[in-house]
Amino acid sequence: MGKRQGTWAGRLGAISIVAACAVPSSASADPPTTVRLGELEVARAAGVRGDTVRDYVQYELGLLDAGALRGAKRPLVLSVAVRLDGATCNVNATLRDARRGTMLAILQGSASSPAAARTPSVRDAIVRVAVRGAVRQIPDAIRAR
Repeated sequence: MGKRQGTWAGRLGAISIVAACAVPSSASADPPTTVRLGELEVARAAGVRGDTVRDYVQYELGLLDAGALRGAKRPLVLSVAVRLDGATCNVNATLRDARRGTMLAILQGSASSPAAARTPSVRDAIVRVAVRGAVRQIPDAIRAR
């Protein structure tokens, strides 16, 4: 019976060690920093729907590398204004601390097309590229702080 108890004790000890190694420590794991879209303003004359621009921004935010956002200790909010004049789109965005409201960076993206932006597909492509240009500056803005 003594040998049997030793076997169970050994197994229990091994299981405890494996379980301790498998469970991540909350103290060592930093929560991922999130960037969410706050306000969105699309000029009426742009000819692009606000929900379309919102989808573009959300998509680009989803592509950001989580490792590049670790420099920010708190959740961030991105406010975006879009203006499309002819075949040129300008995106102005502000990156703020979500809790304090402190502005961290002003980001700008722009795109243009040599062709007139008369068709919806050309307008959408111009807006998409301008949004991408602004959103992809977020990791650099965080590192510069």
